[in-house]
Amino acid sequence: MSDRHEARRQLVWEALCAHVPDATACVVTALPNIRYLSGFSGSNAVLLLSADGSVLGTDGRYVTQAGAECPDLPLVVDRVTLPAVVPRWCHPAAGVLAIEADHLSLSAFREVDAIVGDSRACTLHETRGLVEGIRVVKDELERDLIAEACRISDEALAAVVSEVRVGDTEREIARRLEFEMYARGADAISFETVVGGGPHAAIARHGTAAGPL
Repeated sequence: MSDRHEARRQLVWEALCAHVPDATACVVTALPNIRYLSGFSGSNAVLLLSADGSVLGTDGRYVTQAGAECPDLPLVVDRVTLPAVVPRWCHPAAGVLAIEADHLSLSAFREVDAIVGDSRACTLHETRGLVEGIRVVKDELERDLIAEACRISDEALAAVVSEVRVGDTEREIARRLEFEMYARGADAISFETVVGGGPHAAIARHGTAAGPL
């Protein structure tokens, strides 16, 4: 997968440079975007893209995992990951650092701004939807994975619906459905499973209840 991820990073870099010609680096902080661009699936990560290459930052829990999932990327290991990665880019002629404005908390933005502010040669540029604009176009592998996810969902639902009985609780049905999805190869549940019976069926985001249907 390294070649695939490298190609994705190149597409993002080209898209960034087309809109921000002075950009010399980009900090990616949204975990779904980091996984898309590197293959890393941990819960703490920062990815730095630049013309000179990419660097992945994470903490000590994920050193082995990062080595297995993205062996092509240099690794910065620090529990406070963002402030540890950004200085890898900063230097006297660093130029413009792009950030994912929609995926940085105020405190994280202030951390980056403080680091960049130490050099008059460094400035920040806020981007929105940069990686998502590339992700929206699916390649063949992604289309196959989507089709597989649909198959798993359809088969799991069919298996559970045929066994629903009066007296079952929404929560019990939800857990059965999740079990069937995992049994058929699902890696994770995308969002909280919604099961609504009777009047609850009209509530789009109903939380499953423990009482009988």
